[in-house]
Amino acid sequence: MGVQASNWALYLLGAPRLEYNGHRVEMDTRKALALLAYLALAGSQSRESLAVLFWPENDQASARGALRRTLSTLHKATQGMLLDAGRERVQLRADAPLWIDVQGFRQLLTTAANPASPVDSSDQQQLLQQAVDLYAGDFLQGFTLRDSPAFDDWQYFQTDSLRRELAGALEKLALGYSQHRQDDAAILAVRRWLALDELQEEAHRLLMKLFAWTGQRGAALRQYRECVRILEQELGVPPLPETTRLYQAILENQLPARPAAEKSPAPEAPAIPSVPESYPLTGREAELGQLSNIYWTGAGHGSLVLIAGEPGIGKTRQAEEILRIAQQAGAQTLTARCYEGETQLAYGPLLEGLPGILSQPGSLEALGKIPAHWLSEAMRLVPILGELRPDLPQPQPAEGPGAQSRFFEGIRQFLIGLLTGARSGRPPGILFLDDLHWADSATLDLLVYIVRRLRGQALLVLATRRNPSGASDTRISNLMAETGRSGYGYSISLERLSPEAVFQLTEKLPEPLPEEICKRLFRETEGLPLLVTAYLDALQKGGLPQTGTVWEMPASVRNVLRNRLPAPDEPSWQLLTTAAVIGRAFDFETLRQASGRGEMETVSGLETLLALGLVQEDGSEHPGEIQYRFTHEKLLNLVIEEISLARLRLLHHRVAEALISGPARRESGHFAARIAQHYHTAGQDSLAAEYFYQAGDYERQLFANQEALAHYQTALALSPSQPAALYEAIGDLQALSGDYPAAIRNYETAAALLSLPELPTLEHKLGNIH
Repeated sequence: MGVQASNWALYLLGAPRLEYNGHRVEMDTRKALALLAYLALAGSQSRESLAVLFWPENDQASARGALRRTLSTLHKATQGMLLDAGRERVQLRADAPLWIDVQGFRQLLTTAANPASPVDSSDQQQLLQQAVDLYAGDFLQGFTLRDSPAFDDWQYFQTDSLRRELAGALEKLALGYSQHRQDDAAILAVRRWLALDELQEEAHRLLMKLFAWTGQRGAALRQYRECVRILEQELGVPPLPETTRLYQAILENQLPARPAAEKSPAPEAPAIPSVPESYPLTGREAELGQLSNIYWTGAGHGSLVLIAGEPGIGKTRQAEEILRIAQQAGAQTLTARCYEGETQLAYGPLLEGLPGILSQPGSLEALGKIPAHWLSEAMRLVPILGELRPDLPQPQPAEGPGAQSRFFEGIRQFLIGLLTGARSGRPPGILFLDDLHWADSATLDLLVYIVRRLRGQALLVLATRRNPSGASDTRISNLMAETGRSGYGYSISLERLSPEAVFQLTEKLPEPLPEEICKRLFRETEGLPLLVTAYLDALQKGGLPQTGTVWEMPASVRNVLRNRLPAPDEPSWQLLTTAAVIGRAFDFETLRQASGRGEMETVSGLETLLALGLVQEDGSEHPGEIQYRFTHEKLLNLVIEEISLARLRLLHHRVAEALISGPARRESGHFAARIAQHYHTAGQDSLAAEYFYQAGDYERQLFANQEALAHYQTALALSPSQPAALYEAIGDLQALSGDYPAAIRNYETAAALLSLPELPTLEHKLGNIH
């Protein structure tokens, strides 16, 4: 709901503010804004009650005097257009041109609840979505009055009431989206519902069903485990019987199909293994031509290209084609992949991709041309630079004005130098970020910094991203809009293959398929490239009949993947399960140590997995270290599901120990978050707390404050050995972000745990905030 009909707008959901004609109105005191918020929702009030509410420690005369001064401030700030302040009572003017977001939120919910509207109507869904979008944050988020506990109590009850209303709206919204087969939107609504109250088993069950109905069985099973963990940790109780029965049905593939809905869009086809190299890129000539033209004509001056589309549409394949063309022409390239589930791992894609570029031809020569003070900043993220350039000075302290900008500029100079300066006369370099929708916030911050300084550089920044949804990070969209207006940002949207493209692909097979089979192939796959190749694989191997009317999907995506797995009694299966626990990418030495296999057994098992197409060799994180990667995320998820819970815990413990005993560079903090996660999953909470603490310290040095805060808070929840230090560290980050009430609470808690000689520093921090 907009505010076009009103000159004045009062925003109380989230950080409070008053706007006039779209411009923020500043007030001299916090009490003035608090008074306006109170009158907006509580209605007409007597002067006496307002004086007691806001100045409880003052005597009657001074309290009424303070109220008069505050009303004068408010009257002046609002140009006399909003307040009706009589001798005895104060209220907002009945004709005040004021729009209030809380009232707008509740009005949308009231309209959506009109009995005249069907429960699953699109009109109601639209109203509910508008209401949910309007809820920008909790009531008066981050706002408090130190000397008015009664106001704080009123604020608390308003917050609680509004959160309950939001939870109800999200529940209805999720159910409606589910009935309309809008599964991505339904999942987003349920996740936000759970973020409000993670103890809602009904929300956990709905999310499990949505995952299962959309082919994400692994995610459904993990959601049940998350529900069990939360209930045990918070209440000490097991899930309800219906939750357990739902889990059992999903585990045994016996969950009933979702009831048919009228006019429902077809559910999104599940992602399946990567397109085999034997299938040529088909049906993408126009898109490839556009991308090639941008690269050869625009990247010499600095360009950003975003390839977007639905899962399985071939975004990565399209990007890899231009990478192959550029590499054949002699260009330097860097690939950084973002993985689902690693959005809390600061700079995760770059940690994996940056060191590998140093092994490319000409990189060491280019490294020598980059100023040492920039390389010393980049060394924070790429420690191996200290070995390659022993003359580098130590980076400046990671605090104070400009520290983060120096760090970002160091990484930018490092990338520009290696991708564009290895040798003269070569094509522009390419920085490729795959699956950008899974990037952590620190990586996005760095990307925005680099792209805004891209003009004039012989560099193409190339990224892939799923089609944006309601919860997509708006920074990506804003960045594309900004660069598009400036003339160096381009978007390429991939659509499904046409019937002609599918037929063209089948004509390139060793034995072309009959026309009727080609038509059937398109009808069954609807032109989704990865699904097309899955059917073609099955047809080539005789897994699907070429005659008759029954032509089922090749035993579902799950069975296609399972058929490629080694037998459970083979050594390669043990290596595969260990690799899945390590994560999407893994190195040889960690795999060998965690699996308990000898060197030759590990080599032999990996050769089997490579031959089966389950893993592939990838760019190394460190020269001399062999790196591997699962060919698809779904393969990793499937393997995890096949591991018993007891063995899963054992493997996570072994992986943590292997990471700790690995090369010395892992002690610098790069691997702390991963080690902590493995220990946590293994049930070793005290050790997990120690490494979550280390991860927070490390990311704090890299200005990844959101990730650092999350890791500190996780460490605190696991009963650490140094709770006071963690409370203080959490308070530091909250103070830095401007959340002063939360910072004060954590500082006070830390102070309560410290002895008298340890208090001065903490008291000084409290004094600064106050």
